Amino acid sequence: MDSAEFAASTMTPATTSHASKSLAELSGVDWGPPPRGASLLVQERHALRRKPIRDLYTEDLRRLLDIGCEEGFLVPVALERSKVGENVALLCALLRVRSYGWRSHAEQLQKLRDPVYHADNLFAQVENDPDTRS
Repeated sequence: MDSAEFAASTMTPATTSHASKSLAELSGVDWGPPPRGASLLVQERHALRRKPIRDLYTEDLRRLLDIGCEEGFLVPVALERSKVGENVALLCALLRVRSYGWRSHAEQLQKLRDPVYHADNLFAQVENDPDTRS
């Protein structure tokens, strides 16, 4: 299954067989063990790619999205499993994703837009904000 098929799936990852698979299994690309002497960051990334999707924490999703890792698989999972509007770090990671086919996933795009529009509205209501004074 490629990432486009995964993203288009109407079944939730938590209730399908995909949840038990890792990014390495879903993408068909296994990075293998980290190189000898690899930094903790590299070791972590290798381990996260082998962890089942259902076991990834929100912070794991953010880290993987920030390095541009398998956005086609991770964006739908991140949008579905977390309250994006309540997790600024994840929201920012999702906003930085460039290679995901947002235009062909209008419902997912709306899930991302809603918290952004809400935050923008809240900023507009802040009184005495030095950035909004004329």
